[in-house]
Amino acid sequence: IQFGVPHVFGFSLIEEPLQNLVRTVLTFAPVNVAMFHAFAKGGSFRTEVFGAWIVGTIVFHIIVVTFGAPVVELFQLTLAWSALLSTIAVIPAAVCLGIKRETWFRIFVDFRPRNMDELAIAITSLASILGSWLGAIPIPLDWDEPWQAWPVTLVYGSVLCALLSSSAFYLISRFKFVDLRSMISHSRDS
Repeated sequence: IQFGVPHVFGFSLIEEPLQNLVRTVLTFAPVNVAMFHAFAKGGSFRTEVFGAWIVGTIVFHIIVVTFGAPVVELFQLTLAWSALLSTIAVIPAAVCLGIKRETWFRIFVDFRPRNMDELAIAITSLASILGSWLGAIPIPLDWDEPWQAWPVTLVYGSVLCALLSSSAFYLISRFKFVDLRSMISHSRDS
């Protein structure tokens, strides 16, 4: 542990952030595809998942640069972070839902999931994006700590929120703390 920041897989994002972030993406992306394919009912394991991951990486990169991320000097780190967020937020959705635009709009824009799997994917994907946004909060503070470097806090925020949301979703659905079925849309349009 380094100032409260855990070492993931034996390394820290603070030391050699680009190499370690790329290593994390290259390790986690295939594992994520295989894991969600194994658990998805009729999940997609085609090249469309790779295409969705690439598109997600580009979209997240454009969005974060629009919000003020360094464009030139930290381009590789920003792209690596975008690839990680796409791995967390897009791959599970692409494997489990396919890549039909109507389905993605229904689930992520209108937030009308039709079953518990769609609800779990929506909550985890949106939580990882929210976690990245929240992770950006400490970056401009004048603490001059190494863990405030770009994009360390975004990485930890997205991973932490994805883990917390999927764990909470499992516990809530397993032990019936809240009736999650009330969040499912029963209409069959689109």
